[in-house]
Amino acid sequence: MLLTKNWLGVFVLLLVLLLVLPPVNTFIKVQFGWSIHPLLRIGFIALLLFVFVRLLLGGDKTSGYKSPEVKARFMEIYDEKMND
Repeated sequence: MLLTKNWLGVFVLLLVLLLVLPPVNTFIKVQFGWSIHPLLRIGFIALLLFVFVRLLLGGDKTSGYKSPEVKARFMEIYDEKMND
């Protein structure tokens, strides 16, 4: 995700991951006296998995070609070479 510059996805995943990790839960409990309920942690884990799969599978598909004309030219060259 960092390579595709999907900063929002990276931020969401890191935030949810931090909330799910046991050391963070212990830190929050010691510093603030709060505790993350186990069902809420399960919900965070489910959200983390959903967001990860959504970001992995979703989004715009990018092409390695600068334009459709460039792609068409490469395909012509490819077809010529395959016919040889």
